[in-house]
Amino acid sequence: TTEIYTLSLHDALPIFAIAKPLTAILLLLGLTLVTGCGAPAESQSLRDRLKERAQQRQAGGSGQQASRAAAVPASAARLMTVTQGGRQRSFYVHAPSNLSSRPGAVLVLHGGGGGAGNALQTSEMNAAAARNGFLAVYPDAGGERWNDGRMATASSSDDVGFMRAIVAALQAEYGLDPSRVYATGISNGGIMAHKLACDAPDLVRAIAPVSANMPEALRAVCRGAGVPVMMFSGTDDPLMPFDGGRPQLDALLRRVRGSSDDQMVSSPATAAFWASRNGCGSAGSSALPDRSSDGTTITQVSYSGCNTGQVVLFQINGGG
Repeated sequence: TTEIYTLSLHDALPIFAIAKPLTAILLLLGLTLVTGCGAPAESQSLRDRLKERAQQRQAGGSGQQASRAAAVPASAARLMTVTQGGRQRSFYVHAPSNLSSRPGAVLVLHGGGGGAGNALQTSEMNAAAARNGFLAVYPDAGGERWNDGRMATASSSDDVGFMRAIVAALQAEYGLDPSRVYATGISNGGIMAHKLACDAPDLVRAIAPVSANMPEALRAVCRGAGVPVMMFSGTDDPLMPFDGGRPQLDALLRRVRGSSDDQMVSSPATAAFWASRNGCGSAGSSALPDRSSDGTTITQVSYSGCNTGQVVLFQINGGG
């Protein structure tokens, strides 16, 4: 039982919330942590509840969106909308009091099943914006997953166009410097950051994907070059395989989400792809100081002599 929900946790959690205690998540479902999975009837009931929750996350819906919007205090961010692709789409903006006259902006892209409010509350990007005087921006996929270049997430939604509309709105409202727009995100949001660098290299100054390799399908059509890339990838991630290939999802989640033949490029090969596009030389690695006894260590892989954009991979050894 614990294993099933651990596998579903990755895409369900909002951006940067992977470190929250698993116990709290399980208690939220009304579960009791035990060593076994309980009686067959209890196990089946649990599977039904998990399936229902996964379907709700997959479907999104206006009620879920309203709940996410209501959870964000007005003092934390401003809710803005743009009309793009024939529909109204929303995003949150935090403009700190020390905002510069020509500010930069960081687009924080939530994971699959999450929302802009989730990313705002858990990423701590507002605090970073306050320290450095930039706009923290939280686009919302509208109850859907970002159309990030995978077959499993393919839709008619023009999410690259949405980001362009956001930048235009921020230029008009806050005097945004369009040459200083950055993108980060986790899982589905991180892959969307790769897609922005591929499809709109003129839009983003740099990207920082978390738990997000490049899909094979996106690499085959990627036009991007000259965009600096900073990646964070766990070697033991069961849903975003460090070594690439098809994610080994739990059978229950595959039934809920639908089957897919998506293949992921490995984390090192994704970094190497961007290094090649940015005219970099060879890669070198170094161990970073281990400051936390959490069972993981960090290896920094950096490429030398990059012509148009630095590339670095933070390899989280033992990271899930």
